[in-house]
Amino acid sequence: MLQWGPMEGFLFTNNSVLSMALSNSGLILFGALLIVYGLVLGLVFVLHSNHHIYRTVVGGFAVILLLLLGILALDFSGASGSYFTFDETRELSELLSTHRWLIIQLPILLTISSIGILLTYRERISDAHAKEYRFIVQYSTCISLFTILLIALESLV
Repeated sequence: MLQWGPMEGFLFTNNSVLSMALSNSGLILFGALLIVYGLVLGLVFVLHSNHHIYRTVVGGFAVILLLLLGILALDFSGASGSYFTFDETRELSELLSTHRWLIIQLPILLTISSIGILLTYRERISDAHAKEYRFIVQYSTCISLFTILLIALESLV
């Protein structure tokens, strides 16, 4: 007969995944970054139909830029600990760390360029002549989200 020990959950124990995630400021910022990217990604594809939505998208990109800079500042200062490196796979994680540092620059540059395009065109971003610039903003948002997801997957190693 199979006997079970004391039932303990994974989320609300002393050393739970949730408590470890909430105690790490870098992970909180990274999670917020993923949420805001998801919101902005949906709004970017509505730019052609609503010319007033650009203000919300610019605000979302500003929050994304601040979150990216906050993550970089935490990592430079070492305040968040080393959430990029785990003990079990330390060598592989340290090898991928250089790749993460190189790839984190892409979302920052693409976000700045998207903000510049949106602030240049403003309400006219929904016009027919701005089709290519809308595509650039949409494409750069998709690529930025992909690179952030790539960084998240590499951080799990």
